[in-house]
Amino acid sequence: MPTTSYGVGTIPYKGGNAMDVALVNPVRTPFGLYMGSLSSLNARDLAAFCLRDLIAKTSVNPAEVDEVIAGWAMPDFYAPNIARVAALDAGFPESEIGVQLTTGIQALEYAADRIRAGEGDLYAVVAVESSSAVKNALPKTTNKRTLLGPRLLIDPLWELYKQDRIPLGAYADNLAEQLGITRQQQDEYAALSHKRAFKATKKYKGEFTDAIAIPDRPVYDGMPAPGTSTRIASDEGVRMNASAASFSGARTDERFAGYFPCAPTITLENSAPYADGAVALLVTTPERAASLGLTATAFLDDIIAVGSRDPLLAPALALEKTLEVHGIAAADLTAVELPELFACQLLANQLVLREKGIVIPAEGINVNGGALALGEAYAATSLRMVASLAHELNRRGGKGIAATMTQAGVGRAALLRR
Repeated sequence: MPTTSYGVGTIPYKGGNAMDVALVNPVRTPFGLYMGSLSSLNARDLAAFCLRDLIAKTSVNPAEVDEVIAGWAMPDFYAPNIARVAALDAGFPESEIGVQLTTGIQALEYAADRIRAGEGDLYAVVAVESSSAVKNALPKTTNKRTLLGPRLLIDPLWELYKQDRIPLGAYADNLAEQLGITRQQQDEYAALSHKRAFKATKKYKGEFTDAIAIPDRPVYDGMPAPGTSTRIASDEGVRMNASAASFSGARTDERFAGYFPCAPTITLENSAPYADGAVALLVTTPERAASLGLTATAFLDDIIAVGSRDPLLAPALALEKTLEVHGIAAADLTAVELPELFACQLLANQLVLREKGIVIPAEGINVNGGALALGEAYAATSLRMVASLAHELNRRGGKGIAATMTQAGVGRAALLRR
């Protein structure tokens, strides 16, 4: 395997405040595939449902919540401030203030920083994405006459997964070439992600379903008759019988060709599908949690951010920096969550960490499956990873890191403990 060198710029560490921040009762909707089971619900619907379920399961009075903080990457005209309108839809009082950020992990970081600054002690954090509801856009024009003629539409979802106008799939193909990651290895890992996600719903059935907010979906798009709904109780993308052999016949994605001089290996089967979904949790202090009769699922020690030249490798660099800052060895981690935008990304991050002497056993990474099986719901995915890690640590104890990626090559790693 060739030796590689990757640039990293660190956003200054904000540590120094040892106040515990408790994460309480993370819940999420099932993740539905693009134009699938949840496509008739927009982001506002999904976020409101998740917040409503969170309040019901914790029995917290919404009026006691200091703020609702939301992460949402692809906003639309249905909810100019989704934190506020979803909170109101979920039964929060009219006085509730909502703050909207781009991703779930940024929303979590904002809430934790507010608590450590003494600006409140009980926040509701929600992250949501409805890929199905993202509308195509018209390019800006200065010539009024072109409004009357034919114009090309822009697909915001396609543009979101680019850096420097290059699709992230092209970066993945290039990484596979650089690091010697084969198509077979990618297909094998993609199948493993599906198997782990399917196993998680069986192995932890009681605990897992307690963490799932099950929405009612209209049977027909538009305005259904009263009572015509069906319950969506499981993640739509998870395949029970996934295998590398069944994935081997998939064609490589031609949209990623020509950007780098490399052989194509990325397919629809070893890439994460677009998804719809929402995640929510309470962020508070141990003292406030105790006063409300709540138990922390996990504690958030820190969130550290770094920048990377290669956007797909930012999670590994954020994880490395977190271990360095906190003096933790990889062997001390119970579980780790890494992004699975592509199977190649997960494998590349493992290899880069190994080059740096950070060896995390494969069985400790994404133990309950990842985006390859569940789907990629951009802003919601990072908070789903944190929620999954929190529940895993609640079962097994110890420390863990959820290392995520955000736009333009920024990686953020959340250090949790139980």
